[in-house]
Amino acid sequence: MTASLGVHRRRLSATLLALAVLGGAACSSPQPDVTVTDSGNGGRVSVSVGQVLDIVLHDNYSTSKAQWRSEPAQDDILNYLGSKYEPDKPPPGSTDVGVFTARYKAVKRGTVSVALVQEDNATPPRVVNHFSVDVTVS
Repeated sequence: MTASLGVHRRRLSATLLALAVLGGAACSSPQPDVTVTDSGNGGRVSVSVGQVLDIVLHDNYSTSKAQWRSEPAQDDILNYLGSKYEPDKPPPGSTDVGVFTARYKAVKRGTVSVALVQEDNATPPRVVNHFSVDVTVS
């Protein structure tokens, strides 16, 4: 029981840290240059060096108890700036509420696959959803 509690506390700490990082990134670039949504899953997107990319996904954490997390991307091409969860905001093109945003900055030319997984709070966590997009930086 305490091991499970420790896992949840570490996840909460990591989520709060990511929110703080994204909040700082948002101050320097309030609007992304390129946005990818749920409909871009499995697709491709192009950005230029220096541009900010947001991946904005529907997140129904309040009912599913599953949360998105970013899997590591190649830091030499894209810098992961952080993420945030907005439970009361509708995703683009939807009336449902709950949005997860992961933010990246293009720092070097190349192509990288960005993957995010949505996991529940089980021990061990189960993947309930997956998102990926290939990003070409020019």
